[in-house]
Amino acid sequence: MVPGLRDGRATGPPIRALNARHHLRAGRHEPAGTRGGKSLDGRRRTARRQRFSRPARAGEYGVTAERGSKFGVGRPGFEEPRRQDRPCSSRQFFPNPESRISSSGRDGVVNQDLKEKFARAVDALNRADFPAAIEILSDILGGDSENAEAWCRLGLCYLETSQPDLALEALMRAVKTDPGDATAHYLLGNAYGTMGQLEKAAACYRRALEAEPQHSKAEEFLIKTESLLESREHYRAGLKLLYSAEPTAHDLNRALRALAQSAAIFDGSPARDNLLECARKLVALESELAIPVKATPELEKWAAACERGFQCVRFKNWAGVRAAYDEALGYRAQDAFVHHALGFSFVELGETSDAVRAWLRVLELDPGYDFARFGHVQLVK
Repeated sequence: MVPGLRDGRATGPPIRALNARHHLRAGRHEPAGTRGGKSLDGRRRTARRQRFSRPARAGEYGVTAERGSKFGVGRPGFEEPRRQDRPCSSRQFFPNPESRISSSGRDGVVNQDLKEKFARAVDALNRADFPAAIEILSDILGGDSENAEAWCRLGLCYLETSQPDLALEALMRAVKTDPGDATAHYLLGNAYGTMGQLEKAAACYRRALEAEPQHSKAEEFLIKTESLLESREHYRAGLKLLYSAEPTAHDLNRALRALAQSAAIFDGSPARDNLLECARKLVALESELAIPVKATPELEKWAAACERGFQCVRFKNWAGVRAAYDEALGYRAQDAFVHHALGFSFVELGETSDAVRAWLRVLELDPGYDFARFGHVQLVK
């Protein structure tokens, strides 16, 4: 029996511990030798720039992204699918296990018998035989409860077998025994993330970076976790406004902004499920926004397309709205009211990602735009 840890053999499917259908999207772990790259601040700036890319034409808004499950519902996971034909190599996390020594000064393997057991555990991990690895590592820890690397590897095994509660216990022992182990902090962050405790996950990734500033996966997951937390805050704020007792046009404007921002930051945000309802509540309060434009020959076709779009809005002909304003964008693309109406047509036609991009473009062009008002071009001489 491992001291301080509940006994239990590995059961369940192979690792689903490090991805994000529920919380974040993540790539496969990089081997330790590939760590490095931009500073954390630089990567954060890049991530933020990439979030809100905008198209110039309605047809370029893109395809509806796959949605994830709802925040806070069920058992969330940072799942990182692993190809079944390629075993998980522990060297991704432990590049030189034979020579590793904990910060307490104890050699991780104290005698030849333990060295042989440790080698068998590493081999089992590399073959993705996690039940065997758990059994061997538990045996090692029964004789050496201060072996930080064994605790860390045991935690990895539990993550690989979808047992985050046991992984959490093992990895907490690992960081307690060796507080300077960046890998243990990183994996502990994954365990917290799998259990939906995102604030604790982010704190673990920060500690991993303090211990090893070039730990690229801790850096990547910290950026994604912070983005997810931001998305969740926007989502909660949007829901509170949307479902207030008697939401005003101002409340619904703020709700639509918050929900769109949540969906823009995280493709799987459940805010996508509330955008249509929010849009329809705004349409119920719609009013006309006069857009005076000097009549010129160059603008005749644009103005005609805008007029068709406005009339289609009045009759809730959303396919017509899309066609008319898409044509209008072909003549000029800097009118917030055009992108605004296109967003409503997209969400009604089930193209939520395009709606989000259109509305973000509105906020770029006119941060104070009233989403309850639909633009109506008025030609003046």
